[in-house]
Amino acid sequence: MRDPALPVMTMDILSNVLERADHPSDLSACLAEEIRALTGVRCVVFVQYDDALATGGDRLISVNPQRRQRWAASAGFRRLCAITRELPAICTWSPDEASEVAEILRDEGFGLSMAIPLSVGVHRVGVMLLLGFPDDAKLASTTKLLDTLSSVLALVLRNAFLYEQQERIIRERTAELRRMNEQLRTELTERERLEVELRQSEERLKLATESGRLAIWDWDVSTNAMLWDERMLELYGISREAFTNDVSTWERSLHPDDRERAYRECQAALQGERDFNTEFRILRPDGTLRWVKADALVLRDVAGNALRMTGLNRDITAAKHAEAELSTYRVHLEELVSARTVELLTAKEDAEAANRAKSTFLANMSHELRTPLNAILGFSALLRQDPGLSEHMREYLDIIKRSGEHLLGLINDVLDMAKIEAGRIELVKLPLDLAATVDEVVNMMRQRAQEKSLTLKLERSPHVARYIWGDQTRLRQVLVNLLGNAVKFTAAGEVTLRLTATSNANAPRLLIEVEDTGPGIAANDQAKVFDPFVQAGPASDQKGTGLGLAITRQLVELMGGRLGMSSQIGEGSRFWIDLPIEVATAGDVSGAQDTGDELLTLAPGQPEWRILVVEDQPENNLLLSRLLEDAGLRVRRATNGAEGVECFQQWRPHFVWMDQRMPVMNGLEASRHIRALEGGAAVKIVALTASVFSEQRSEMLAAGMDDILHKPLRLAEIFGCLQRHLGARFIRRPGARPLPAPAPGVLNNAALAALPEELRSELAKALLTLDTTRISELIGQIAECDPALGQALRGHADNFDFEPIERALGDA
Repeated sequence: MRDPALPVMTMDILSNVLERADHPSDLSACLAEEIRALTGVRCVVFVQYDDALATGGDRLISVNPQRRQRWAASAGFRRLCAITRELPAICTWSPDEASEVAEILRDEGFGLSMAIPLSVGVHRVGVMLLLGFPDDAKLASTTKLLDTLSSVLALVLRNAFLYEQQERIIRERTAELRRMNEQLRTELTERERLEVELRQSEERLKLATESGRLAIWDWDVSTNAMLWDERMLELYGISREAFTNDVSTWERSLHPDDRERAYRECQAALQGERDFNTEFRILRPDGTLRWVKADALVLRDVAGNALRMTGLNRDITAAKHAEAELSTYRVHLEELVSARTVELLTAKEDAEAANRAKSTFLANMSHELRTPLNAILGFSALLRQDPGLSEHMREYLDIIKRSGEHLLGLINDVLDMAKIEAGRIELVKLPLDLAATVDEVVNMMRQRAQEKSLTLKLERSPHVARYIWGDQTRLRQVLVNLLGNAVKFTAAGEVTLRLTATSNANAPRLLIEVEDTGPGIAANDQAKVFDPFVQAGPASDQKGTGLGLAITRQLVELMGGRLGMSSQIGEGSRFWIDLPIEVATAGDVSGAQDTGDELLTLAPGQPEWRILVVEDQPENNLLLSRLLEDAGLRVRRATNGAEGVECFQQWRPHFVWMDQRMPVMNGLEASRHIRALEGGAAVKIVALTASVFSEQRSEMLAAGMDDILHKPLRLAEIFGCLQRHLGARFIRRPGARPLPAPAPGVLNNAALAALPEELRSELAKALLTLDTTRISELIGQIAECDPALGQALRGHADNFDFEPIERALGDA
């Protein structure tokens, strides 16, 4: 018999659940709590059947998440769900049973339990598991209640499931709608951006066409219809009413001289042969002419046939007028440049002529100064060999000799000034005795210092190398300039020359300091003291050219060093040189030592050296030949290059002295011929030249010469050259006297008068302009007519002694 209280209890349970559940998905959990409170069971589990679930169609609800996760992973609990799915009605299990379900419950720690199938009509929607009843009595009373609730619970469970499904669908649809809305918003934003860009592009195009005065046209090739914008009509001077809307308007506007070419280029563009990019002239209805620049693009179908032609026209009349004016200006400018070029070439030739005249003048003046110096040096050398001289006299003669040689070097430096200005001066790097060079300069300057009651001190570090490689002449010039300035501007006290060296063996450097106790140099003058023609200090002390320090700095820089200074007013000045050096040995220097003015003779045990002297001047030829014969060498002589080549073939000498300027064949040509002969590669050839400039050195060496000596020759140079190139050894003859240099031949006025007037006039003109090259050429022509007169003229020209030639020409 049905208990009349059960419906009431059922309504109470449902009322409580509905009051507590805030959401349909919370109904199952609230039902489980109500049933657990009513029955005293340990756990109430709803198992919902849904074959669409990935877990196999079973879903646990109303269980705390931790337990739900553990049971979902438990194989026993999944088996329990599978068994209860097949239950036809309410079923209970006791822990004492031997069934599979009882075993599963025991493993999970549950005792007396019950399963109530939940169905809606014929559809099974799930099962409610009541696990762990406290006793059988409670189980019995619960069975009746839950049997009444089962259909209601099934509906609740089904509705909750349907609600969840609907809610999931709504969420998914909402997410999809949100995504579509976002995509739509993005698309709208992009479209707005494109519209803005399109509008801006149109504005830029409009601005470009307006600012560039661009006219736009479009031509439908198939229908011959043509469209022009307002700019086109304005450019061609045609009204909208007069425009025929076809290509004939354009064709009629073309200038007659340009019509055929423009039409041909248009057709070539339609055929795809070239782009339509051209210029032409048009005639406007008002008769004015315009230049037009046209560009067009041809649009084609898939087969490549031309459909339309769209392009731009631009008025370039102003540019064409400017181009014509520019062309006129360019022609005028080219004429100006051509005229200016002629002027510059004339000025260049004048400057070169002036430079040659200056060089020749310097050479002539140098010769005039060297002539008395040669006498001073020669006679001092003769006096030096007098055995009756006292030691003091010998010392004085040595100082005279060294000072004279230094003065001769300074005269040669005057010739180098032009090369210094042009940056063409060259250093001669040879082994030298640094200590001897410094001592020589100090001894030479000591007399000047003593005349002013000054003390000249030399402080030399023991670490300074004695033998180095360098240009002894230039180094001596640098030391003399610095010491000379110090002595010159110091009124009282002392001048100190100080030499120190770095300790770096891989890159040795020499530090030279010249310090004085003079008046000092003001700070504003120190920056200018190395400039040419600038002298610092009191006006009374400003003697000389003011070139000393300028030349010194350039020479030091050529040596790879640096020159600097420091000074204070009233305390003196210090000039310093930081110079890289290359250390030499005593053996290097001994092979290059000057043999002085003493005559030498061949040392015993030497080969029988054969020497050929090729010299056109008899005096010089005789002097050099006799000097070599007296030294024990076999000598033969030739008076021109042709004789020299013939003598070489017959005699095969070991060494050839070759003069440069000779009749018949000069020294350069003769050297080339000898080098080409058998045995010519082994012979040593040394050039003899009176040229005071070194520009011809490369030309002589290229002709096959091994070395070059400059006239007037010195004994030390002659024997030193033989030592270097032949390896010959000589011994000194202290009692011998050097032979005097030959004097040029006497000029014959009658022979000069017999020369053609034109030749004498050209020679006089060359002498007036001091053109040494032209003088040499003319003397060569005279030698062909009169060899004796040519030799005499050559003797004076080689010594730059032009005055006797001028006098003789005047007398003739």
